Amino acid sequence: MGMASKNWHALKKKLDEAEQQQKTEKLTTTTTTTISNNKKRKLNKKNNEKINKRKIPRVTSSDIWFDDVNADDVEMVLGKEAGALIRGKVEDRKNENTSTHQTDQLKLVKNYATNELTNQLAIDCEMVGCGESTKESILARVSIVNLYGKSVYDKYVKPREEVTDFRTAVSGIKPEHLCDAETFEVVQKEVADMLNGRVLIGHAIRNDLRALLLTHPKKNIRDTSTYLPFRKHTGKRKPSLKLLANKFLNVRIQQGEHDSVQDAQATMRLYSLHRKQWDALKNRKINVSVIKQNQQEKNRRKTEPPSSSTKRPAKVQQSSIQGPAIFHAVSATVHPGSAM
Repeated sequence: MGMASKNWHALKKKLDEAEQQQKTEKLTTTTTTTISNNKKRKLNKKNNEKINKRKIPRVTSSDIWFDDVNADDVEMVLGKEAGALIRGKVEDRKNENTSTHQTDQLKLVKNYATNELTNQLAIDCEMVGCGESTKESILARVSIVNLYGKSVYDKYVKPREEVTDFRTAVSGIKPEHLCDAETFEVVQKEVADMLNGRVLIGHAIRNDLRALLLTHPKKNIRDTSTYLPFRKHTGKRKPSLKLLANKFLNVRIQQGEHDSVQDAQATMRLYSLHRKQWDALKNRKINVSVIKQNQQEKNRRKTEPPSSSTKRPAKVQQSSIQGPAIFHAVSATVHPGSAM
């Protein structure tokens, strides 16, 4: 019995040692696994940080050089930052167009401008097509601005003939504009009264006067399409108003539909910037013309044989009428072939 008890204690001791060894091994395994898992997590974290910190070229506005693309498509390919840049560029372009238009308007209208009838007025007309070929033009709108660029007259005109082409893409005239338009006779009379005795500025102005069936004293006309310095600087025999406005005023006009008010403002601004030289050149030409006429009259008198019965012709005085003359005609069409 004593021997059995002794053996049992020895066996129990071995079993306890084996159990303890198993626990130790299990704890070691668990610890090793935990350490291994922690190492893996740390390694993954480091890898993720490396990926995040990887030096990918940053997209800037200068890299987005292309236009007319969908911001969502760009965002899918190049990321959110690129998509935001595209959206910003679109918004900036809208703001720029609005700002440019407003800036151009400010350039054409002087500060604190009033709508008084100044001694200088600029005119521009818009035409629509008539006739079977639609090539003949008829008056549809008249706009007049004063020396400060302020609109003092702007009316649509009821056509005297059937309109076959509104030319909306260029003229900006639509059928609804002419439904309640003023009659030609009323507009003609009102414009003639406004221009009476004043300097008239315009571009290819004879077309506007022809459409209105009006004339104006040549000495009181300033035409930006024939002003010699403009022709020399542009190298064009008859430069367009769009070219002159861009070159001398840094203003963009006629980008789409024409605006007769804006066109009149552009011609007035061109005149006002060169007013002193322009008027001096005009007066010089008038003086030269008068001198030539007087010299021709003297030469004619010298060549005439003296006769007591012959009376000297009465001295022709310059007409006191300074305003436009009104012509009455059945048609008020203007044929094409003129500068715009």
